[in-house]
Amino acid sequence: MEFAHSPRHYSSTFDGIERRRTRIDLSHAEIELDTSLNTIQIRCDTGQCEVIVPSTRGGTHSGGDAAIMDSFTDAVASGRREDVLTAVAQSLDSHLLSWACEASRTSSTTITMSDFEDRIRAPA
Repeated sequence: MEFAHSPRHYSSTFDGIERRRTRIDLSHAEIELDTSLNTIQIRCDTGQCEVIVPSTRGGTHSGGDAAIMDSFTDAVASGRREDVLTAVAQSLDSHLLSWACEASRTSSTTITMSDFEDRIRAPA
């Protein structure tokens, strides 16, 4: 499924025991991730629904951390740069978003990404 519009609402909750629930509300659909159920549900206002059950392996983030490191070290060892699917800048941006979410959660405030990034990148 593809969606033409940006999310109008995003929420994510963490309960401290590696369970995450994330919901993204779109104009005509919603996407919900629940790590305790290991499901991604895509529900459209047309009534169409798709449930994706990702594969997992042991470790933190359902094995995602180990899989990322394995993929990276395999690409370095083989010299196959094209096997590294995410650029460093994209990875850093996704982490910045996670830190902003945590700052918002712990301060109970709305975070503006541009202001947050300026503050994070400012010289100490």
